Parts: sequence; C-alpha cells; structure tokens
Amino acid sequence: MKKTTALLMTILFLAQNPLFIYAAENALVRSVRVSAESVYITTDKPVKYKAFAMSQPPKLVVELEDARLRTLEEIPVNSVFIKKVRTGQFRTSPVSVSRVVLELTQKAVYDITQKGNELVVVLGGKFGPGKSGLKDAPAAAEPAAEGVKVITPSSQDNSPELSTISVKAANPNRENIPVIVPQARPLKTDRISRSIMDNLPTDPVNLDYSEANVRDIIGMLAAKAGINIIYSDDVTGTTSINLNKVPFDEAFRTILNVNGLAAQQVGDNILRIASPQTFMAEQKKAFLQTRVFFLNYSRAAEVKTQLTAVAAAEVGLGKYAVDEGNNALIVTDSALGLENTARLVKSLDRAPKQVLIEAKLVEVSLDNSLDYGIQWSGYGEKDGNYVGGGNIASNIGPASLPSPGRVLPGYSGALTGVPAPLSATGGGTGVNLPANLVYGAFRLGKVASNYMFDTVITAAAKKGKAKVLSNPKVATLNNKQATINITTQIPYTTTETTQTVPPVSTTKVVYLTTGIILNVTPTINSDGRISMKINPQVSQPSPASVVTPAAGGAPGIDTRSADTNVIVHDGETIVIGGLIHDTQAEAVYKVPILGDIPILGYLFKKKSMSRTRMELLIFVTPRIIEG
Repeated sequence: MKKTTALLMTILFLAQNPLFIYAAENALVRSVRVSAESVYITTDKPVKYKAFAMSQPPKLVVELEDARLRTLEEIPVNSVFIKKVRTGQFRTSPVSVSRVVLELTQKAVYDITQKGNELVVVLGGKFGPGKSGLKDAPAAAEPAAEGVKVITPSSQDNSPELSTISVKAANPNRENIPVIVPQARPLKTDRISRSIMDNLPTDPVNLDYSEANVRDIIGMLAAKAGINIIYSDDVTGTTSINLNKVPFDEAFRTILNVNGLAAQQVGDNILRIASPQTFMAEQKKAFLQTRVFFLNYSRAAEVKTQLTAVAAAEVGLGKYAVDEGNNALIVTDSALGLENTARLVKSLDRAPKQVLIEAKLVEVSLDNSLDYGIQWSGYGEKDGNYVGGGNIASNIGPASLPSPGRVLPGYSGALTGVPAPLSATGGGTGVNLPANLVYGAFRLGKVASNYMFDTVITAAAKKGKAKVLSNPKVATLNNKQATINITTQIPYTTTETTQTVPPVSTTKVVYLTTGIILNVTPTINSDGRISMKINPQVSQPSPASVVTPAAGGAPGIDTRSADTNVIVHDGETIVIGGLIHDTQAEAVYKVPILGDIPILGYLFKKKSMSRTRMELLIFVTPRIIEG
C-alpha cells in the first residue's frame, strides 16, 4: 500500500512539473565546431536528427530532437560553400528541438554521418565510402528508384512536414545538370609578414559560458578566426565568461589574460598557447642561430635601434649588427626569435610613400610717390641799389667805386656777355629746391632794363603695380623635408688688414642671400590626411633711406618668416598670407622761417612723399604620389 501511494504521488508531481521530465530527457548540445567544409555537432548522448535544404537563400538546416543548447552561437566561416553557421532553440514544447543552420554560398551536396555523440556534416562531397545520404547530387550511373524523405517547411507553424515521394536520380550523360566545383583559393605570397594577433577579426561576438574548459573556448574562437592552435601542457582549468557584442580580438585577448596565458606565433597561421613562464623558460634554453636580413628601403642602423628596443622590452636574446655597405642587418637569436624578427623587419622595411609639393608664390608690389619743388633767382640794380647778383663776372657795388668787389673773389675774366642772375648756389639771390625726381617743369621770368627774375617749378608723381608669380613643384619622401629656394646673391666687399709691419690688406667679395626660401615637411597620417610643417622665409635688402650700409658696403637685410603646422586632405590647398612689407616716407626741405609762411612758403620749400607696399601670398598643395 505504501509503495502504491508513493508511486501515485510521484506521477502526480511530475505531471504538474513537466520541466523535470524535460530536464531529465533532453540531450545537451555541448559544442558546434567548423573546419573547412565540415561542421561537427557534439552532444552529451546520441540524438535523433532531421535535415532539409532551402534554396532561397541556400541553407542547410539540421534539427536535433529532444535536445537543448547550452549557448547560442554564430560562427562566421566564409569558406567555399559555408558562409556562416548559427544555432538556435527552435522549439521547447511539447518536444524540445534545437537547430543548427548552415548558411551556404551556393546550392551544394552534403552528407551527414553520426558517430556516437557526434554528428558530422560534410559539404561538397561524400564523407566516406558506402554512404547513401547525398542529396541534390548527380549519380555516376543510373540507379534504381528509391524512396527519399523530403522535409517541406510549413508556412503556418514553422514546423517541418514529412512526406514520401519517389524520385529518380539524374544521369549526367543525358542531362545538362550543373556540377559544383570547389574554387581554388589564391595562394599568399607574402606569408612571413602576417601577424596573427594584429590581424584578428573585429566583428562583435557574444560569449556566455559557465565553468567551461578554457581549451574549448579558445578552440571555438580559433575556429571562427580560421587559425590553428597548439596548447601547452599548462593550459588547463575552466572559466566563466559573459560578453555581449564585444569585438572578436578584444574577446580573444581577454580570455588569454584572465587565465594567465600568452600567445606566441610559430607559423603563418599557427598560434601556440602557454603561460608566460613556459615561454621564458624555453627562451633561456633556446639554441641560437644567425641570419642576415637585407633591407630595401629603411636604413639598417635605424631598424637596429627599433629591434634593440623591442628585444629589451621582451627580455629577448637577440643580438644585432649592421653591415652599412650592404645595408644589411645581422641577427643572432633563437629560431622563434628569428621568425619574430623577420616579421618585424617586413613591417618596418616598407616602400615609403611620396608627396608632391606644389607651391604658388604670388608677390604683389604697389608703389606711389609724389615730388614737387621750386627754383628761382632774381637780380636788380637801380641808383646804386641792387638785389642779387649778375653773372660771376658782375661787380658788387657801383662801377664808380675805386675798388668794387666781385661776386667771386679772385675772378679776373673778361667782362663779356649779358649779365644773368646767379642762382642761390652760385652766390646770388633765390631758392634752389628742385623736386627729387623731375618728370615735368614750368619756367617763367621777366627781364627789364634794370632787373631780371627767373623761376622753375618742378614736379613728379609715380604710381606702379607689379605682380610676380612662380609655381615650383618638388617631390619628397614621407616625413622628409622639401626645400624650394628662389633667391638672389648680393655681393659686397670686405677688407681685412693684418697687424704686421707693414700691414697687409686683403679684399674679399662676400655674398648675401636674399629672396624666398620655403621649407615643407609632409607626414602622411593613417587616415589619408597630410600633416605639414611649413616654414617660409622672405628676405630683401633694406632701403638705403632706412638702413645705411655698413662700412665696406655691406647692405642691411629685411627678413620675414612664418612657422606653422597644418593638417589637410590630399590635394587640398593651404594659403599663407600676411607677409607684408609696407614702407612710407615723407620729407620736407625748406628755407627756415620763410618756408613756414602760409601759401608764400611754397616758394621756399619742396616736398617728397613715397609709399611702397609688397605682399607675398604662398599657396601650398600636397598630393600623395600613388604607386
């Protein structure tokens, strides 16, 4: 009676709690792995499965009955036939169904083989001899008709509906049926330059593991990245991790770090996983070898500096020597160290990019000047009174005087010619203030019996505009300075005198450089833009009115310069302006007191005004030279 009662209570409890039955009966999908064109599905016990193919888009769906997933996965593959493999819990009641969906690049034949707790799905051909599970494949010979189960997806409940039909395999000798041929992949020619850790995928991944074996997690990630893994004996233990939409490379490095592991590349597509202590112990016992690396673009001495710094940071055994004549690097290190050095050398010894610097230099010169002046002289004599003087032979005073003085003492020439008034510089009366530049003059005067007056008004005005354009181009290597030099050499003499007895004097000709010097250092950034350090210098002789040349004729030099750093896009133009030279001068020459009289003062003064303005505009356009 007691046994019967206990049995009834157990049945009643399980009926009200079907989850216990579900947990007890369902198989657990432990892992889904991908290798080339094969997919391996591992469960904790054998399961029943169904498979069907879809054409739009091409897919292969494998359904596992009475099974549940430990975690949802999405594995990018990108092989000849498989694009991606993803898992999902299709249904949980009344029967739990898990799905593994293979997204295909094209319609392909497949074969599914069950080995104990593992299902193996092979795309593109038979998995082994004697299998008859190939679908959608042309037969070699015409076989007898047989029943084939076809799973048709239902549009209402999304559950497959089974039906049985009879089909006849096609004969490729009679019908033109396309046959899928795997495409050959191009071989990599520069294998040694690839660094696995630096080229890991960056696609976001989701990881949710609880007390999972660290080797299984690393193996799953390695399968996604398509790389091979070698585990050291000290790679053991379990880990729990929950990452959501984390870049693949960050997830891979995080798993290594939290488990105290490191990765070392031992081939173009092979990573060895071990603890750092294992790598350091092996490094100390390694056998040293020597190899010579011939460089094409970089200088061996510069590369040696970089390699020495890396070896010091990694506590490596590498020793380096430089052969300057052959631009070669001699390295002594372990076999693994030489492989790492080869990858570093390949990364450093690259053909440098070049930049074409196109410069336009526009110099605009404006100049205005105005000069005016006056010259006049007068002479008159009446009743013994006179103003001014005649010519240089004229007497001062009446001729009746016993010894009249001459305008110029000591003159004894003949008194010939008509007397004319002397100018102010000759000893007469008048003003001699002509314009500095004479482009026009107006002369007037009057001659009477006893006086003469003569005047000349001079003036000049100038207005000019000049434009100088030069368009030099120069190409330079990335991060190397380019110089554009548009200059003139101005000579002057110097004299050196020794302190010997007798002293010896030596005259030398020295040259001063004036003009435009433009220094540009371009640096190509990783985003394709160009950083430029620009340093223009403009120099010219100082005007003589501003700076008096030193003894020996050395002229003064005016210099204008700028120093700037800019970032521009390829082909974009930067303009440098403001290099302006502006000179204004105004001078007044006059007779004291008389020149200050309003209006009448213009008869006793002259004036000169000038202004010179020069502006330099520099346009710099960098262009990256491709190829």
